[in-house]
Amino acid sequence: MSGIRIEAGTTSVGTTGSSATAASGSPAQQAYDRAVKQLAAAQKKLSQDVFDKAPEATIKVDQAAVEAAALSVAAATAALAREQAKAQEGQTSRTAAPTPAQQAEAPSRDRSRTGDVDLYA
Repeated sequence: MSGIRIEAGTTSVGTTGSSATAASGSPAQQAYDRAVKQLAAAQKKLSQDVFDKAPEATIKVDQAAVEAAALSVAAATAALAREQAKAQEGQTSRTAAPTPAQQAEAPSRDRSRTGDVDLYA
């Protein structure tokens, strides 16, 4: 695992709204919302197990779950940022369309080599 150290008393996630609300937004936004909820649930379980003086093995499993959920949040944040950048790029390109000469000069981009990760694969 990574060198992340998480203490039960110092972890917290802000409230993101009611859990009863319908899912809305882009797929990346929905993935981010789910990841944040999973992180909050993992932190809550860790805190409760620490409070209940659970066995050390249980605490370690809870810590690993919090780390995994934090990594999921980071991945979802990156996907959301890419999505927002593409949306902004699309708005910019509509306002300043390249000339035919600029289009001929631009090399085609191989999308299979962008390093993007398919979160749903």
